Amino acid sequence: MSISITQSNIRKAKTNITNLRKKLSKEQDDYAKTIKDILKVKKEISRTSSQSTIRSKLTKLDRLNKTIEKTTKEQSTLNKKIVDVEKKLHRYEEQLLKKEMAALKQTNAARTQMEQEQHQNQQLLLDELYKYKEAIDIHTSQLDLNHDEEQYDVFISHASDDKQGFVEPLAALLKDSGVAVWYDEYKLTWGKPTRRSIDKGLAKCRFGIVVLSEHFFRKGWTNYELDGLVGRNVSEKHDLILPIWHNVGYEEVKKFSPPLADITALQSDNMAIEEIADQLIALLTTSSFDEEE
Repeated sequence: MSISITQSNIRKAKTNITNLRKKLSKEQDDYAKTIKDILKVKKEISRTSSQSTIRSKLTKLDRLNKTIEKTTKEQSTLNKKIVDVEKKLHRYEEQLLKKEMAALKQTNAARTQMEQEQHQNQQLLLDELYKYKEAIDIHTSQLDLNHDEEQYDVFISHASDDKQGFVEPLAALLKDSGVAVWYDEYKLTWGKPTRRSIDKGLAKCRFGIVVLSEHFFRKGWTNYELDGLVGRNVSEKHDLILPIWHNVGYEEVKKFSPPLADITALQSDNMAIEEIADQLIALLTTSSFDEEE
């Protein structure tokens, strides 16, 4: 039963009690008037010696006594009804109190949850700002690298678990199409410093392909690479991050990084590797024309 229904029941009960008390008051008035009439008739009987008058008064007295019985019975019935309705009213008021307390508790719980979510969102924003700062610091160090070194069209940031079946064939397609690709299988060789090589790739690429997946979210190196790309994105004010959602959806990406979730992405779920490669090549071609202009 809802709060509004309980409130309606309370109003009906109060109205019912008011009407019953009005009826009871009328019966009490009738009772008092009848008592006065009885006393008057008895007084009249005591003052007369006429038998016919006495008989007439006795008949009237009998009628008045019946009225007393009737009004007494009616008062008893009305009092019982009032007690019953008052019990119902008390029960409805208790129900209303419980429901209002429950509603208040629910409202407080919702408010607490909202405050917690606001705090979590604020913390996420602070974390993102901290990541951006770190990324900018990384990019600053990357700018110190030798500018005469090899340039790349794309840097592929990915988790090693996603190589087979997706990243490796994508990199091969791009490379075969003449795209200069920084891909760890091509660039990280035995004896070369891993971090320095990655820093060079991040600094020398026109775009950064980020293959977002459950594996990516759990890796350390991928976060380092992503921070480097974000740093360049912020400092150069250039949209160089090209996300690919690999077997993940919007909610998973948003949970990992809300800003990343807002960047238009390609999805491996509904596109073949060849289609993704074609779109990347088309973007690189268009970008080259824009840079020349």
